[in-house]
Amino acid sequence: MIDILQLPAFSFPSGFLLGSGTAAYQIEGDNIASFMWRDEQIGKYWVDNPVITRPSGKACDFRNRWREDVDLIAALGHRAYRMSLEWSRIEPELGIYDQGEIDWYRQVLERLASHGIRIFLTLSHISYPAWFHDLGGFAKQENLPHFERYCATVIPRVHDLVSWWNVLNEFNGGRFSRDGAGKFSCLRFHAAGYHAIKRWSQAPVSSAHAFQHWMPRRWNDPMDQTMAKHLDVMTNEFFFHAIRTGELVCPYTGAE
Repeated sequence: MIDILQLPAFSFPSGFLLGSGTAAYQIEGDNIASFMWRDEQIGKYWVDNPVITRPSGKACDFRNRWREDVDLIAALGHRAYRMSLEWSRIEPELGIYDQGEIDWYRQVLERLASHGIRIFLTLSHISYPAWFHDLGGFAKQENLPHFERYCATVIPRVHDLVSWWNVLNEFNGGRFSRDGAGKFSCLRFHAAGYHAIKRWSQAPVSSAHAFQHWMPRRWNDPMDQTMAKHLDVMTNEFFFHAIRTGELVCPYTGAE
């Protein structure tokens, strides 16, 4: 355990951006076309957390309070803001796009930019349309054309206001898929999002990674050491290796 009061003095490098971040589903409210909203109505929740025991409802009501919320972000002195687009608002039904929703997101981005706040934009932060979920979501690469179409619809409308991009959020932890084939599918979605973005933007692109640090229960036990390394590959290294090399490598799954 590190005593934070004993940390040596340090300073952030020049140009370091301090900011805040949110996900659309967590703050907007009434994302009724999301699979998560549908699940909540029957008492099914997307995380195993006893604190989360009721539907999200209005959430933080960002949908109606967004102007004052953006101004509060600026008043706090934040110079960066990570946010996401809610795909289920933009394409609530397969192939049916709501251009008014894209216009609303652009208004939010413009207000952030007017305060000089740099924007990190995520294309899909956990939540996505119920119809996409019913087709198997990101775990099935057969669904890739749907995501590519979504990217081609929204990116041209907002790219000029975005400083950094995230394609997907934390698909490495098992929430999207626990097996190698499913992880490979998510990586293909990441790659498709990357190339779609690069057609319009030269800003940096990645996917948000939930880094998990694994340690053997018994430090000197070879089996525990091996298991810790295995878990590290399954949750972290498969992603980093693919990004560095283009190779898809994961235990129990044929490499590509």
